[in-house]
Amino acid sequence: MKIEVEGQDILVNEISYGDHLELTGTYRDVYKSVFEKKIKIPSNRDFMKLLRHTSEIAFDDIPKQFQNKYDKSKHEIILVHIMMEYLGLSASAKKEDGG
Repeated sequence: MKIEVEGQDILVNEISYGDHLELTGTYRDVYKSVFEKKIKIPSNRDFMKLLRHTSEIAFDDIPKQFQNKYDKSKHEIILVHIMMEYLGLSASAKKEDGG
């Protein structure tokens, strides 16, 4: 699967149905207070765990395929884009769904 992030094409693994369910649950846990309208910002630690989960789905060999290939300052941006694509929350995913 190819995802474009800031003009750069990034190849990531397709997400399985089981991984999608698990990632969705993790996402909802991290953002639970936001969904409940309590508007509490998630902790950095919880957010980084969410990105770690995303990276484990997206890449087979994280150190070689991701950390060494992409600029370290862009890691979080890339992983957020991948996560949003996987969850169907990205602009391109919404266009495909007719949203």
